[in-house]
Amino acid sequence: MANLRDLANKLSALADTEAKAAGNRRSILVATVMLEQLVYTTPVDTSKAESNWQVSIGTPAACGALPPFYPGVKGSTAEASAQAAIDAGMAVLKTKQPGETIYISNVTPYIKALNGGSSRQAAPGFIERAILVGRNAGKV
Repeated sequence: MANLRDLANKLSALADTEAKAAGNRRSILVATVMLEQLVYTTPVDTSKAESNWQVSIGTPAACGALPPFYPGVKGSTAEASAQAAIDAGMAVLKTKQPGETIYISNVTPYIKALNGGSSRQAAPGFIERAILVGRNAGKV
């Protein structure tokens, strides 16, 4: 026979489940905004750097640098590669469960130089700005 204590326990468990789901949705939103910012603000020549924004769950990306989704020159394939990188990241984010950690990595050997301002296409610190934009998107 159910009593008020049982009802309270069920409501508490439901609230806990809902809170975890809401937190999971928010972390996916933040990661999505960061990924889009990173991809769209990465300087592009061959599309390799923008194609290498890799999303993983639980551990950072373990593989080395990937080839560009759409190889090009002087940014000729920037849009197509950007969309492919975002689509690949979103496919991973859809699998995220509450409590799992999201990693967004770029293992191209020159990503630090690009972030440091080696390209005229982006001001130094575009990675840090993308993180701030993502964090702001996650605020209530």
